[in-house]
Amino acid sequence: MKIRTWIIGGVLVFGALTGSAETLTPGFRNAWISGSPGAQTNLLQASSLYGGHVMGNTSSNAPSSGSSRLTMSSFGQPSGGLGGEYKIGDSLNPPPGVATNVPLIEPTNNVLAIWSPYDNQLYAAGSGVARITWTLRDGSTRTMLYTISGAASKPPVTLYWTEQVEGQTFGPAVTFGNTYNTYIIYNNQIPSTNEVFIMGNSLNANRGVRGRFMLVYTQTHTENGTNVERQIGWEIVEVKEPVVNIVEAAVGQRLLPVNQAYMTNGVSVTVRRGIPSGSGDSIAKDQFVYVHSGGNMDGSAYAVQTTDYPWQLELYWMRKADMDVSWPYEVDDYNVTWPSSPRINVIGSATNSGPGVKIPTDVSAKLWYGQVPKNHAKLGQDMVFRANEEGVAL
Repeated sequence: MKIRTWIIGGVLVFGALTGSAETLTPGFRNAWISGSPGAQTNLLQASSLYGGHVMGNTSSNAPSSGSSRLTMSSFGQPSGGLGGEYKIGDSLNPPPGVATNVPLIEPTNNVLAIWSPYDNQLYAAGSGVARITWTLRDGSTRTMLYTISGAASKPPVTLYWTEQVEGQTFGPAVTFGNTYNTYIIYNNQIPSTNEVFIMGNSLNANRGVRGRFMLVYTQTHTENGTNVERQIGWEIVEVKEPVVNIVEAAVGQRLLPVNQAYMTNGVSVTVRRGIPSGSGDSIAKDQFVYVHSGGNMDGSAYAVQTTDYPWQLELYWMRKADMDVSWPYEVDDYNVTWPSSPRINVIGSATNSGPGVKIPTDVSAKLWYGQVPKNHAKLGQDMVFRANEEGVAL
């Protein structure tokens, strides 16, 4: 059997042919098309198909293989998508001749656009089609549709889930300054404080939340003797699950993020695991990372001990954005081992280890916990490093 397809008036018509015949029989009928498509021969007496139906499922003319009869079929109908004219964070421009009053925004229960009284602008806030009715200066109204995609109008900053659950990775809350106000613009992706909220001047996100929203910064100024609150900055925030990278590292190595695109823009590190609470040498056995403070290497993180499991050393890498706020953009766990080619120090016997290595007095030095084997190396008050057997030490 051969299957032949005709296009009649923009409608696909399917017929089953036998042998070498190439045309339809005179018995052609179709309930959805007026008239006949022309000459017909050697048709398997089948009604033409359209929209997933046959002419009659009890008719002897229904398509049949002899033992089976086609009573109904289904054909996919093509559809086209409507692209977004605007992105979240874009200004939605009014028509000419608009008055300065606030427009009517619809739908009212699904925030797609937001009027900012701080700069008298209408902003795209969620994804969908916003229906905006503007009042014109002559008193008439004009309704416009704005199609908004889920894309961001500027590179979004990241907020990881901050809700703490035992045994689960959670991100750092994002802390704001106290010289300005911060507002969350809820939308159809992040609809309420059940998902994202500000507590104690810090931004938090509950587990399971995903989506983007707009965040607005304002500040109060005096204009003509009146205090006026004005917008001074904004961000598009993307809420994500913290997905951890596992990174190989060596003891003594400076730790860096996988994505180093932001390294020139105020990158800092937040230690989630690797520095136990407390202070002093008594906790050194549980410390896997050292973060330097001061000088040109301020904020640099170094691996100081091997890990049994990567999750023992977990770092969140932060970058600065508007208002000098630091946002996390990557989370890494480190599998730390001893380096394959450490600095070599040749020693003598256990009773005469040799001259040792003199540390210059104008630098600070400390022998770190975790040497292998334990206590085989010493750093005396004379600032000389000595070892009495083979091993590795930091």
